Amino acid sequence: MDNNLFRPLGWRESVLVESYRLIGTLLPTDDPTPSRAILQSATGNTRHIISPGETIDNHTKAVSIAHKSVVLETDGKQRTLRLYIRF
Repeated sequence: MDNNLFRPLGWRESVLVESYRLIGTLLPTDDPTPSRAILQSATGNTRHIISPGETIDNHTKAVSIAHKSVVLETDGKQRTLRLYIRF
């Protein structure tokens, strides 16, 4: 349905822009140390180092951190950010 006759001329599907980008994850080998994720804001050069359960802004909270991924929750909706290394 790429060329739907009933869509307005020049219509494009909306693309969601992620507000954070995953820079890296730190997973400790000992139990008492929490795992951490390093996130960068898409709107600026603000970086956040967070642990599970911590909030980044008023609406976004880190749910879990795994190897090369972090699950964030915003207004009750969860999404996963993954670390992609480009060479």
